[in-house]
Amino acid sequence: MASQPILSNSGRIPSLDGLRALSTTCVVLSHLAEMGSIPGRDVLHRLFGDLGNLGVRIFFVISGYLITRLMIEEQRKAGTVNLRAFYIRRAFRILPPCYAFLAVLLATSLIRARDLIPALTYTANYPLRVYPFWIQHLWSLSVEEQFYLVWPVVFVLLGVAFATRVSWLCLIAVPVIRLAVYAFAPRWYAYSINHTFETTCDALATGCLLALIHEQLLRRHWYADLLFSRGAYFLPVGIALISGFCVHPRFAYFIGYSLLNVLIALCIHRAILRPQGMGGSLLNWPPIAYIGVLSYSLYLWQQVFIYRGAIFPLHVLGAVAVAMVSHYLIEKPALQVRNWVMRLACAPRGKLVTVAGD
Repeated sequence: MASQPILSNSGRIPSLDGLRALSTTCVVLSHLAEMGSIPGRDVLHRLFGDLGNLGVRIFFVISGYLITRLMIEEQRKAGTVNLRAFYIRRAFRILPPCYAFLAVLLATSLIRARDLIPALTYTANYPLRVYPFWIQHLWSLSVEEQFYLVWPVVFVLLGVAFATRVSWLCLIAVPVIRLAVYAFAPRWYAYSINHTFETTCDALATGCLLALIHEQLLRRHWYADLLFSRGAYFLPVGIALISGFCVHPRFAYFIGYSLLNVLIALCIHRAILRPQGMGGSLLNWPPIAYIGVLSYSLYLWQQVFIYRGAIFPLHVLGAVAVAMVSHYLIEKPALQVRNWVMRLACAPRGKLVTVAGD
């Protein structure tokens, strides 16, 4: 079966914003339950396990797939990947909203100047001390930035074949690392597992590998039959069951998280290639897609609003409102400046592949 185009006529990847909305919703629900803002916290935990971990894992698999797919498309069209353009795109996409968020926290005394160092340098996933609650969620953005630093260089300088082998290696090695940390470094494992790059990058690598072998997979009839069959509707059920069982550390660290990564990747692949299906239609429903558009700013700001004692649903509405302000007053202007900078810095290299929301 031939591969289908990744981009829609509008230049967007179908279902991607809806998937981002799902990821952020899982995180928000997790924090609401943790703070006692919604009923049934124990029920949610028993049924779905750590929804926050699941949400971030979805986000990582999406990121690995998106970044790798964009580089593949650019290499096909331009013959190479412009690393300068890549880092300009990432910097203007990620840094302005995050740095504005940190500036507000500093101005309101929610954090101190010394807290800025791990946040500004994206090293918050390697804690030398306990960071203030308001910035603890930045560990995931730190993992993401570390991925951006390493992966494009591997892809461009070492080639697609080597990058594919690296992805497979991560899928094999990271579960072993997690289990080793759990067994031999008990004082360190509680925070490091699912926070440090070497214990969580297999989620990113799963998305990378999906993008790298996307066409080979679709040429295998058994895979296409599985992906586009009605049985694929049970994939979310499998994800929920495995996530719930990941409360058992040995299972989670060695095989549970790996299974989650794979099932999430399958769901993402189907949603992107079949956006007209029932699940795809829901993900592409404008209100859901709009939450996905706000997802980055919403993820940044929800930590400030969702705290113990806050009134439901006022804190959620407050987080969404501030996320909208951040999106329209910081994210969108930053992307306009990015386009101007890229025309100046990257025009000699030719036309670049860009995707709305990238």
